[in-house]
Amino acid sequence: MPPAPAIELTGVRKDYHGLRPLRIDRLTVGEDEIVALAGLDLAASEILTSLVTGATLAEAGEVRIFGRATSDLENASAWLAFVEQFGIVSERVALLDAFSVEQNLTIPFTLDLHAPDPAILDAVTALAVEVGLGAGELDLPMTARPPLLNARVRLARASALDPRVLLLEHPTAGLARPDVPVFAADVRRVARRRKLAVLAVTGDAEFARAVADRVLAVDPSNGTVRAQGIWRRLLGRVRLS
Repeated sequence: MPPAPAIELTGVRKDYHGLRPLRIDRLTVGEDEIVALAGLDLAASEILTSLVTGATLAEAGEVRIFGRATSDLENASAWLAFVEQFGIVSERVALLDAFSVEQNLTIPFTLDLHAPDPAILDAVTALAVEVGLGAGELDLPMTARPPLLNARVRLARASALDPRVLLLEHPTAGLARPDVPVFAADVRRVARRRKLAVLAVTGDAEFARAVADRVLAVDPSNGTVRAQGIWRRLLGRVRLS
């Protein structure tokens, strides 16, 4: 029997007080697969993240992660263990402007930001290199960060604790166009090295083509998910962040 997909949504419907409910007819992401999904605005992408991580449940349909239905999580303790599988790249994940890049990367490992263990600093340095940050950037204050550095810090934070699944919510919205393929390469490199399943919700065609093994589009009017052939038409009529 083949392994269960990392992410599997079937007949999902979730009302979140948007223009229309979020609908996903069928969506799968395999282990070690990178999928880019167009057709969802920022609010809808946040709801999709909540559904996939089990933070909220669908009103109809089913969400399965590595074969386990999110509706089967019995209690808060089970959910806390379940959610450790995910790393999330999102503007909703706060970065601390009062601290340096290095200190922001230290947060997943320890809250002792002023005198962390040397082993933790070694892990932070390795993480920074992995996502494309230079040694000279670690001492920069977060207030001085350019958009690409900001995106890389978020990617590092999402990857720090060895997740199995990486979820990205419109990750290139603030990037300059020359930085888009650079960040796509960063994401692919991290995903391949760590053998992650990746679902990137994006309205950026260039990023989607550069990062993904498959580019899909969801029609928000009915939840139909289709392959790349129709996604440009959908992007033309759906407002994306």
